[in-house]
Amino acid sequence: MMLNPLLHIFVFLSFQIPIPEQTDFEGMVTYHHEYSIDSLSRFYGEESTYFFKKGNYKQVFNGQGAKLSIYDVGKNEIISVIGQDTIVTDCGLKSEDILDYEIIENSEKVLDELCHVLVIKTDRRVTHYFYSDNYKVCPSFMENHKYGSLSFIYSRIKALPLRIVTYYPSFSIKMTAIAVKEKELSNKLFKL
Repeated sequence: MMLNPLLHIFVFLSFQIPIPEQTDFEGMVTYHHEYSIDSLSRFYGEESTYFFKKGNYKQVFNGQGAKLSIYDVGKNEIISVIGQDTIVTDCGLKSEDILDYEIIENSEKVLDELCHVLVIKTDRRVTHYFYSDNYKVCPSFMENHKYGSLSFIYSRIKALPLRIVTYYPSFSIKMTAIAVKEKELSNKLFKL
């Protein structure tokens, strides 16, 4: 199935954050977004906030088109709100093939945290996931999350990414954490 490019970007951005378990990260992360195409910046906004709790996550955008996405680990699906439309994505469906990957230890700092980087090459993109061992997450919640290759990614990094840089053939996306706050979250936050 071929997705509209804007929908694919929205779903990609929505799936980039892992889902915590037990003593793993619970709270919120604010990301600053940079795009190589101005229209993407207007559509998605320059910032998003991710909320994480026990296998569920929610991402809120500040753009003119993309509004939010909510992942339900029990249903293994994402509900995305884009403008007036609500879209449900089955996360059990594989959306790409991983061709190669490597992990580079102690690559650079993000938010004063020394990060490793996972570089994956798929048939659609090349993405760099910068992560610190200080924001651990258990990948077990992601094991069925095939869409966006998240089951593969989080089985390798086992941590919250602090920066994600993705190169598509005709554009690029960079998300960098500007604030991380660990706190207890209400389950109501993850309802539409």
